[in-house]
Amino acid sequence: MKKKILFISAIHGDEGFSIKVLDELERKFPKDKFAYERIIGNPKALARNVRYLDSNLNRSAPGNKNSKLYEEKRAFEILEIAKKFDYVIDIHGADSDCGLAIIICNPILPNFILAGMISIKKIVVWTTKEDLKKGPLTQFCKPAGLEIECGRKNDFIIQNKLKKVLARFIKSYQKVTTKDVVNNLKKKELYVIYDKQTKKDSNLQDFKKVKNRNEVFYPFMSNVYPKISCYKMRKIKLEKLFLSLSNI
Repeated sequence: MKKKILFISAIHGDEGFSIKVLDELERKFPKDKFAYERIIGNPKALARNVRYLDSNLNRSAPGNKNSKLYEEKRAFEILEIAKKFDYVIDIHGADSDCGLAIIICNPILPNFILAGMISIKKIVVWTTKEDLKKGPLTQFCKPAGLEIECGRKNDFIIQNKLKKVLARFIKSYQKVTTKDVVNNLKKKELYVIYDKQTKKDSNLQDFKKVKNRNEVFYPFMSNVYPKISCYKMRKIKLEKLFLSLSNI
């Protein structure tokens, strides 16, 4: 039986850029032939071109089917749909200059295997204890789910890179071997988010090393959020990844 992929666009209503990317891919790679499906995460927010209506959909999982908040109810609906698929890829867009990066919210082996099947070099592990109860959608996707962050989201070059990455994945994912995954993971850059910086610094650049008296870190989502100048990341090697996760 063929494995199936679920692509999610516009979990945030102001991140609809990937819909056009998937439209173009679908014309070349029909869904039935290549065993994938696609949905719009937050259609009501997309229609209004706002990030969300009641609450952040990507911090509302596992959701509540009886909630009066639209995003909590929608999170439950999406995860019910996701149960039918082997792989879930949630596509996000940022205003920071982060390029393409894989974000793993749930650091379990199936998610790293999925990351090893996608030709994006940077992997960011972004997980907190709070997310275990209520958090990102891919935190609760099984057997495997991850996010692809694209920044800057309105940059045609970034959108074209995303299209090429997804095309390569759609064509090859059913043929990838364990050896391929291991070799691919060895070539990737792995980062773990461990803190955030609130002090403003316009010189911060995503994935560009920062050295100061107290620490060395790599910024992520630089100068995007009003009260956060960036998230701080450590760059680590694959063999030390799971040991570091115990300290998050």
